[in-house]
Amino acid sequence: MSGLNGSLAFCAMDGTVEPPWMDLRRAIETFLGHSENNFEEEAMQKKDKEKVFGGEWSEAQLREFLVADAYDGADADYVAVIRAYRHMVPGTFADFIKLFAAEGHDLNAKNAEGTTLLATIESHAQGKEYADIIRAAA
Repeated sequence: MSGLNGSLAFCAMDGTVEPPWMDLRRAIETFLGHSENNFEEEAMQKKDKEKVFGGEWSEAQLREFLVADAYDGADADYVAVIRAYRHMVPGTFADFIKLFAAEGHDLNAKNAEGTTLLATIESHAQGKEYADIIRAAA
């Protein structure tokens, strides 16, 4: 069937006129389990889920953050704590710091410029709670 502007179109049983690719689109949406209406909502939910670093961490998961390599002259302990700080919520970070200190790691470790962990974390706008955790453990 020819559409109003001369392009091909499909006339559905209910009398509506649709382009021929609409059937393919509906089949793909059905296969994928979403439609145009909820696609953006699903994408936002997935994005939000990626940012969640909290929850229960096992001791084995915390131990993975104890080992770090430093390539720029920083202490390895500095790199390990900064990496944990970037990936953990305060409660999990507190558990990590307890394990870190109990294993004999250095809470006064410095980066290549000589800046301590505490000074680095305190300089961040959201770092106060994390800095308090380090202070309490030192």
